[in-house]
Amino acid sequence: MELNSAVLEEMQRLLSRGNYRELFVNVGKIYRRALAGYELLLADDLELRVAVGSSGRRQAMLRDWLRHSPPPQLSISTPGNARIRGIEVALTPEEVVDIACRALADDKDDPNAYQSWYVPIKGQRVAPKWLISQLTGLPVRSFVTDEARRVLVQLGIAVKRI
Repeated sequence: MELNSAVLEEMQRLLSRGNYRELFVNVGKIYRRALAGYELLLADDLELRVAVGSSGRRQAMLRDWLRHSPPPQLSISTPGNARIRGIEVALTPEEVVDIACRALADDKDDPNAYQSWYVPIKGQRVAPKWLISQLTGLPVRSFVTDEARRVLVQLGIAVKRI
């Protein structure tokens, strides 16, 4: 790749300016080719983390690295009503599971499009955003995973970290 030598040169320059203990690499597959060989520039005692997977998964890994821990698991208290983007959701955990099972049987959308969090439904992992979309009719692009996690926990549904 034509950028490789220039990228490695700049990386060498940056690494020589400090005594780094950790390095986090978060690039897509195209940019990863421009970095090919960077490992040879690293000190032996440098802790290296490389984000892999989809953009969302890499973003979650970066968040965990920056904060030195994953986000807290939301605890389920007494299930009740929840609200997301102006829509009131009043379902029991059993009703949520029933809706999810029907949507899974109908092969609706993509329940497996999860990155860092999932909801166990009868032995299958489904995306929290997919499940909220099934419950509310909202498109998954209209809200974020943290909103989906909050609503599901308020409804008494466990959301687990990968």
